[in-house]
Amino acid sequence: MIVPKSKIMMVIDNFDPGGAQTLLIDLVKGLNKDKFDIDIVTLRKPEAFFDALANSAANVIELSGGKYNPFKFLSLIRLIKNNRVDVIHTHLTASRFLGVVAGSLGGAKRIFSHDHSGDEYLRKNKWMAKLVIYPLDRILMRFTDRILAVSEATANFNISYKKIPRQKVSVFPNWIDVSRFLPDPNDRQELRQLWQIPESAFVVGSVGRLSCQKGYRYLVEAAAEILAEAPETVFVIVGAGEELLLLKQLAQFHGVYHAFRFPGFISEVERVYPVFDLFCLPSLYEPFGLVVLEAMAAGLPVVASATGGVVEIVEDGHNGLLVSPGDTKALARGILTLMEHWVSLAEPMVTKAKQLVTTRFDRKSAIARIESLYLGEKA
Repeated sequence: MIVPKSKIMMVIDNFDPGGAQTLLIDLVKGLNKDKFDIDIVTLRKPEAFFDALANSAANVIELSGGKYNPFKFLSLIRLIKNNRVDVIHTHLTASRFLGVVAGSLGGAKRIFSHDHSGDEYLRKNKWMAKLVIYPLDRILMRFTDRILAVSEATANFNISYKKIPRQKVSVFPNWIDVSRFLPDPNDRQELRQLWQIPESAFVVGSVGRLSCQKGYRYLVEAAAEILAEAPETVFVIVGAGEELLLLKQLAQFHGVYHAFRFPGFISEVERVYPVFDLFCLPSLYEPFGLVVLEAMAAGLPVVASATGGVVEIVEDGHNGLLVSPGDTKALARGILTLMEHWVSLAEPMVTKAKQLVTTRFDRKSAIARIESLYLGEKA
């Protein structure tokens, strides 16, 4: 007897570079195609991840019009009905508001919302979050089977602050395909030549959206202190975003522009990590910090801000170093400490970090848990 496939519809706000988009694509690629037929609905035309979407084995649907366009909402209901969707899985805020209600009206059997953002909206617009977004979230919980929180911190925020019922919130930490991030020496040589980085240089690198949240301005400020003690250091920040011009201006103001490289967004991010010698994540807040796992899998020592889900990955002094968010001097001192004590401190941290990634953030088991949810099983 042939068991019919379950129809899954992923709904996401956009495909700008980000952790939510990276996770969605990897989840879709990892789902058992013998059990699931998958649609990806984006509320805005994709601006990145073109190749990954094309290779995802999913049907990608773009809904035209504004993010909260009522016709887009009606189109989504029709799609759900016509495609006989069994499961709706939303990612990010607009897709949650539209997807949960459309899924309920369209007859979806199960509806899940992935919370990649945590308290981001509270930080960005406190009154909008308190008066509009979070009250709507509580109403939407009537139609939502489960919130999938990317970290304990995100789960606790949903339960304690947003007053989401505890039984409707589960922690599903982001995961990583460790094999994807095994370093390729050819990438190191090729990209260092492309970015005009001497092979003898010590490279402090980071990957992320160039936004205020990521705290890159503090890395720029810390660079002056680092270069005073280690003048051959080069800093590479891979990503795109609204703060690019500001970061370049700050680097010029502090006299460190010569030491910085801003190569933009790179879809094959696994090629980037071999260029680095040390990874830095100076975020002001971070619901999870997927790039920390990527850097650990690539064999890099990590200096990161002690915030959100990052503290659930990095154990200070054990598998990385944690510093206070926004503390320029602590950031500089953390990086210099690992540079100065490479054999005794950095190398043991790398070994412990790799062990953590392969045991606690395993891709296969994480996706299997989500498949169980889709099928209505206990996960």
